[in-house]
Amino acid sequence: MPYRRGLATVLRTAAIGLAALGCRDVVGGGPAAGANRIAWVVGEIRSPTRAGSMAVDSQTVYAFRNGLSISAVRLSDHTVLWTALADETFDNGASLRGVARCQDQIVFGSYLAVYAVAPETGRRRWKWGPSLGGAVGFGAPVCDAETLYFGAGFPALLYAVDAATGREKWVARLGRIPGVDGFVTTPSVSDGVVVVCTREFTVPARGMIAGVDAATGQVKWEYTWTPPPSRPDASCAVNVAARNGIAVGSADDGRIFGLDVQSGAVRWTAPEVAGFGTPRDERPVWIVDGVVMAGSLSGVVTGLDLATGRELWKAAATTPRTLTTIIGPIVGDR
Repeated sequence: MPYRRGLATVLRTAAIGLAALGCRDVVGGGPAAGANRIAWVVGEIRSPTRAGSMAVDSQTVYAFRNGLSISAVRLSDHTVLWTALADETFDNGASLRGVARCQDQIVFGSYLAVYAVAPETGRRRWKWGPSLGGAVGFGAPVCDAETLYFGAGFPALLYAVDAATGREKWVARLGRIPGVDGFVTTPSVSDGVVVVCTREFTVPARGMIAGVDAATGQVKWEYTWTPPPSRPDASCAVNVAARNGIAVGSADDGRIFGLDVQSGAVRWTAPEVAGFGTPRDERPVWIVDGVVMAGSLSGVVTGLDLATGRELWKAAATTPRTLTTIIGPIVGDR
């Protein structure tokens, strides 16, 4: 069945991650029940390397098939229910970095546009293209109540879009240096503030973490990354996370920062992965049950206390000297 060929890389990636790390208890960091077991795999596939996440509900997995389409797979029997297509004709493999379920619809995107489809049928409900331009392939869609937030690149912009209609609500400009391109990664929303991280293509590279008013698009605060001694860049290339009044982001030297969501004041910092000797690391972060889970190119996943930044546990897929990409988890039941 041809549609089955579009999902295996995404689903197999998740399975390989389980085999390498084992399922983990989020709070304690120990192995969870069912670790290291692949339950099922759908087909063989070519999925874009940038599509690092899926959407899932109690009955269905929604995942990128390639850079221009997603498919829905029924969990009970692994049947592909439908495939939804973008309008572009050329697949450059740079789709939106994720799928979202928001306002009872599934949202996905190609490099230059975003689409919403019905979860039962895949029938399109709306298409949105950013009013000020910019590629939306640098981050995943983030849903908060009835609003979707998208980071864009070339130039660095943050968009807010009505989830039900696809109508653009506002756009915030986040590039600070005239004539210099950059991008915004996957944002996060907490307490009425959208938190974003930027990378600007200066030499050396620069960037910041910023808080934007979710209702108006006004930039409330900015925290500029400062490189440590002997490190060239001070920006980021991965997502941020925010919850319980704290925003968490990582600089590309591997340090992790916890900041106050309303003011941008630094609450705590956590060091880079010990023993990882490259000058740059990418450490995507997620917050689950008061625990910050931080990935790393070293293959190490670290659990930090959200309130204090204290290390709670560490799980390693490889030695810290090996380049191993850790992508986003889907977490449930500890």
